[in-house]
Amino acid sequence: MIALGIAAAASLSLQQQKRLFQWVGGTSLPLLILYIFQHFDIHSGYSVYLGETITSVSQAFSNISELRSYLQETIFSFLTVSAFITGRISKSLTGKAICYLSGMCGLILCLLLESRMAIIAPIISILIGIAASHTSGLRKFSGKAKLVIISTFLASILAIIYTIVIAPDMKSIPGVPLASDRGRVNVALCWANSMLAGDNRFIYGSGHNKEFIMNRCTDRKVGNHWYAPPNTNSTAGHAHNVLAHIMGLHGLLGILSLIILGSVYFKGLFYFANREQIFGYLPFNYSPWSESIITMGIFMFICSMSTTFFVYNHTLQVIIGFGLGMPLARVGELEEK
Repeated sequence: MIALGIAAAASLSLQQQKRLFQWVGGTSLPLLILYIFQHFDIHSGYSVYLGETITSVSQAFSNISELRSYLQETIFSFLTVSAFITGRISKSLTGKAICYLSGMCGLILCLLLESRMAIIAPIISILIGIAASHTSGLRKFSGKAKLVIISTFLASILAIIYTIVIAPDMKSIPGVPLASDRGRVNVALCWANSMLAGDNRFIYGSGHNKEFIMNRCTDRKVGNHWYAPPNTNSTAGHAHNVLAHIMGLHGLLGILSLIILGSVYFKGLFYFANREQIFGYLPFNYSPWSESIITMGIFMFICSMSTTFFVYNHTLQVIIGFGLGMPLARVGELEEK
């Protein structure tokens, strides 16, 4: 499904890709309206006109756990970053207003789900994407001013990470600070180390059958006693980390495939960066396509280090494919002119 998303994105022109992400980002607005309708029980007759499919989606908004399993919080995070990206590249004030409004709606949905990664990934990636595309603007400042700007920027990112990621988790389990994150790291390390478990797993991993790894990486065996008592064998069905997941299931061949995929992404990024001359001076209110590629790349990297976000959800897999296909947008003659 991810490959199909990449192929679909690669077949589109640059303008078509921009319109695609406008529609993707704009989805947050009706989804938030559905949540409000369902949460406040304002569904008198609207489901009759929208049909059974929309009704089933809206019913998922009545329960946060069901909502997470039905749509998954990473989708809302993708919708948020897509909306803010298209808000940056939109040329009309109306388009910017609609995109930014959709982005705020997506961020509200992430807040409702209380997913730290879903909240922080769009914010950090957007900040880094804008900063990386406009570093040339620092040339007109003095050395001291540059130091102040860069220090303030880094301090802001650290403050956001601490406030959204670290502080809430330190309070979640008394006496066991950062238990949730430590548990995820333990599981990820166990999955990654599974490629060293013999039987040529270093080369091609354990395959799509996860039974071997799940029996090897139970909460009890990796030391996650705050998740499960020592006498139980609860286990995670994924590694909470894309690299560790691929290493465990596909070994060295999986790592090579990720390297190839990353090299294709960076090659397309460098093409647009050189074409749009982002290393020269660009006004802050101008957003090149390479800024969108950087933002989406940082966003997907944060997601991949925090969770195995490509499993279980076909809708999310297609959206991931769209994101990975951004550097492959075709540039037509009219756009060259």
